[in-house]
Amino acid sequence: MQHTTQAHRPPLRPGTRRALVAALACTMPLLAAQLAHAQAAPLVVDPSAAIRPALATAANGTPIVNITAPDSAGISHNRFTEYNVNPAGLVLNNSTSAVDTQLAGRIDGNALLGGAPASVILNQVTGVNASVLAGATEVAGQRARVIVANPNGISIDGGSFINANRVSLVAGTTEFDDGGTIRRFRTENGRISIDGAGLDARNVDQLDLVSRTLKVNAALHARRATLVAHRGTADVERPGSSQVSSRADGAVPDVAIDVSALGSMHASGITMHGSSTGVGVNLAGKVDAVTGGISILSDGRVQVQNGASLTGGGVAIDGNLDNAGTVRAGSGLSLMGNLRNESTGRIESGGALSSMGSVSNAGAMHADGSMSLMGSLVNERSGRISSYGRINRMGGMTNLGELVQFMKRPEAAAPVGDKPVAPTAPVVVVEKPVEPETATPVAEKPVAPTPPVVVAEKPAQPETSAPIAPTPPVVVAEKPTQPETSAPVAEKPIAPTPPVVIAEKPAQPQIRPPVANPFVPPIAVSVFPPMPAFPPAVFIPSRPFVTPPFAFRPIPAPVVPTFGTIAMPPMFAQPAAFNLAFAPRF
Repeated sequence: MQHTTQAHRPPLRPGTRRALVAALACTMPLLAAQLAHAQAAPLVVDPSAAIRPALATAANGTPIVNITAPDSAGISHNRFTEYNVNPAGLVLNNSTSAVDTQLAGRIDGNALLGGAPASVILNQVTGVNASVLAGATEVAGQRARVIVANPNGISIDGGSFINANRVSLVAGTTEFDDGGTIRRFRTENGRISIDGAGLDARNVDQLDLVSRTLKVNAALHARRATLVAHRGTADVERPGSSQVSSRADGAVPDVAIDVSALGSMHASGITMHGSSTGVGVNLAGKVDAVTGGISILSDGRVQVQNGASLTGGGVAIDGNLDNAGTVRAGSGLSLMGNLRNESTGRIESGGALSSMGSVSNAGAMHADGSMSLMGSLVNERSGRISSYGRINRMGGMTNLGELVQFMKRPEAAAPVGDKPVAPTAPVVVVEKPVEPETATPVAEKPVAPTPPVVVAEKPAQPETSAPIAPTPPVVVAEKPTQPETSAPVAEKPIAPTPPVVIAEKPAQPQIRPPVANPFVPPIAVSVFPPMPAFPPAVFIPSRPFVTPPFAFRPIPAPVVPTFGTIAMPPMFAQPAAFNLAFAPRF
């Protein structure tokens, strides 16, 4: 007997078992939902209810629920032991008369309403099985709020809603105030999961998801969405806000709100409240509310995994944030807890960015506006913190990376980067110069008026043929008509004659000289005559009369003395001359 040898199988890699376990963990919710949907009846009314709804089936097989009459608060209470929506859909009849529907066609009116439609349709599950919403739920007649409350949990795979103004999916029960209106919801251990075809609530004004834990493994679309995952009570009656009261007893899940890599959320505004001692909100997929804002409140950590993104018009996170993905806010970003930004993390704000706790950054943080860091800052070697405005710090700082404030905006450089593409446009402009070639024939058309000048020369020829004019006067009359056509051409040259108006302007300077002449003569006559008159009359005669006395006084001095009577002063004596004259007399 021969034994066949089998090839030796290589041992499993260490990570293979973990990958298989993770794959099974992802597929288990889908299998569980499909199994529950296959085993559970679509709809079973609670027989113990005092007032019960009536079930019907449309001609095309779509289930119809004739809801109960509303109470004084406008709420229609409907109790089921099994509540499921199959892919064919479900119609909640809120019409008092026959009405057309999208799912079931034309249906009869609901006689149970008593002539008054409901404003709130509450479907409370009293059984032990979770609900599966695998199709569309349509409200026939007047629009109303739809509430599905099942403490055992709700699984959504292709659920949607028609003609509902608000939808609340609660993995718990409903509590009322003294007036009978809905006050809050209470959750214990219920779970809501979104798988497969996801949840489409884009036709609904407000979507509420309230449970102990929330798992998003598929796409969720809504206008405004409020997600609460905790144990206790939750008041979500005011859209965009939630008030919760948690209970400390019972097992605490590791993650309250979990958006896997296959899941995503898309809405105008998103509010998330996750209560857990571990991770309150874990984001591994894509969450965006570009036109609105995102508000996250977590008792535990808020984790944004590598490859995940959180994008909103404004983002506010009340909790400790561990970011390895992308957090982007269009208008402003507010972080109330501690922040740890990994090397793959990127945090951006189109406006201001504020962090009230400590910051440990190994990635990139940027704000178009100002940045306020109230706690301590540790910027690691790979970290970069930048702002187009000022960076305000209140705590201590350890900076091993890059920190830049008042940074120049790259938007100015980005258009420059786009302009290099524009040089291709000049190539089109180069083609446009070809159009001037079409303009050159236009230049040839102006040459056409020159022929009329030649035509003007032709009339000169008829002048030479003037003696022949008597024989063909008619022809001569026709030829002058041609100059008449040329006459407008002659009129066009008259258009340049407006320079004759310029000739009138020189006439104006002729008017100016006479105006200047009257002013010149009076000034010349009044000023110049007096000036020469004063010097000859006053100063010239005074000089000759003053000088003579000084000239004549020394002259008579030698004539006055009588020689012998008055002694001659020694200063005038001339010994040699006078001694010789008087010697003979003695």
